[in-house]
Amino acid sequence: MGAAYPLCGVFRFARPALGALFALARTAGWVAHVQEQRQTGMLLRPRAKFVGAVLDAT
Repeated sequence: MGAAYPLCGVFRFARPALGALFALARTAGWVAHVQEQRQTGMLLRPRAKFVGAVLDAT
């Protein structure tokens, strides 16, 4: 079980409600990303560089 399930009793959420709560939180994050993209006028991309070994495609 995930870490959120034991908190069901603490916050009195029924287990089926956790899926809706998760979706609501993700939606809020997506809206925040869209707002930031519109403000900056550019698509947000991670700035990390791959440092692993390059695999040969053959």
